[in-house]
Amino acid sequence: MFYRAWHIAVDKEDNILILDSGNHRIQKFNRDGLYLKTIGKKGYGPGEFLNPSNFFIDPENNIYVYDSRRIKIFSENGQYIKEIILENNISDFAINSRKNIFALIYQYLESGNYHSLVKLDNNGRILKVIKKFKRTSYEVVRKSGDKSISFRIEHPYSNSVYLTSIKNDFFVFGESSEYKLFMINGEGDLIMRIEKEAPYLPITQKEKNKIRRGFKYLEKRWPKDVIEEAIQYPSHRPFFNRILADDKGRIYVCLSLIHISEPTRLGMISYAVFCLK
Repeated sequence: MFYRAWHIAVDKEDNILILDSGNHRIQKFNRDGLYLKTIGKKGYGPGEFLNPSNFFIDPENNIYVYDSRRIKIFSENGQYIKEIILENNISDFAINSRKNIFALIYQYLESGNYHSLVKLDNNGRILKVIKKFKRTSYEVVRKSGDKSISFRIEHPYSNSVYLTSIKNDFFVFGESSEYKLFMINGEGDLIMRIEKEAPYLPITQKEKNKIRRGFKYLEKRWPKDVIEEAIQYPSHRPFFNRILADDKGRIYVCLSLIHISEPTRLGMISYAVFCLK
């Protein structure tokens, strides 16, 4: 049984790997669904996990697992190799054939807060900042004595930056408030921009009400006025909230929409928007 299965990927042999985050492990199955092995367990030691949230399989079938500001590397057989300690939290990452890490990191600079795509070496040091996206702060801060507590809520219409890899050392990323995708090569150089003209669609009040009801459970945990302040809505619906690619190099842009016709459900509609040959 899985407990919070956050991520799934397929290796070169068509084995299926699932990040079973709540159980602090990766489960590996063959293409027919037959269980093969478990990688990792809960703990502080080498090859053990505290809060695994994402993973990536490189061209050699090595497995890179992001866990609490660390990337832990395993062979395709599940043998622990090493870990990379990062300076920043990341939301997503991918690896090129030279073992460079392309990561979406959160940067807090004097000029503001950014969600940035960077190229890292295999020790976690920043080699290149490819693009920075300014973040609108949705954090609500409350002070208690000499301590400060931050509250933040993300929902399906929150804007963010997304990244995926496609074959032959190419990567695609974009920020969801704009109908634009950027393609870079394995060096981090921009080689293509995909842009579509489309109208900005407002978020309706019914959709906002649906989102608000989804966080009702926080009323017993958070201060009374924090939830209303922390739920922020962008000026328009995002154009996507995930980017995917298949083994033929086609890019799929997916969008989650709130269904308001069925009050008890939160639905998802996915659209294949772009197909690059």
